[in-house]
Amino acid sequence: MTMTITKKAIATFREMLRLEEGCDCQDGSCKACRAWWDEHRVLHAELGLRPWEYPAVEWPGSECPYPPNSPAAERWEPDLAAQSRWAQLERAAQGRSTTARAAHGAARRAARKAAKRRAKHREPALT
Repeated sequence: MTMTITKKAIATFREMLRLEEGCDCQDGSCKACRAWWDEHRVLHAELGLRPWEYPAVEWPGSECPYPPNSPAAERWEPDLAAQSRWAQLERAAQGRSTTARAAHGAARRAARKAAKRRAKHREPALT
C-alpha cells in the first residue's frame, strides 16, 4: 500500500518533533509525552494506516525499551516500516524555509535525545 503524505501529516510530524523536545520525564508521564501520543494517533489516521501498522513512526536507530535479557527484550525488533515512514515524513518536510529548516534541525537533535529517554518506557495503555 502506498502512503500518501499530506500537509496535515507533515504538520503533525513536526508537532511531534517539537513535543519530543519538550519531554521532561523518563516514563512517558509528562504533558509533552501525553500530547505526543495524541499527535501520533492523528498521524496514524492521517497516513491511512491499518491498525496493525503500528506505530506510525519510529525514530531510526531506536533502542529496545525493555530491560536487557528480559523475555520482551529477546523478542523486540526495530519496526523497519515505521522507521521508513519516519524517513519519508522527514524528507517530505524538507521543503520548508531556511528558518524552519534550522528549527527542524534543532528539533531532530532533540528528538534523538528524547528517543533515548523514551526508550526507557513504553506507550501508555490506549483508552
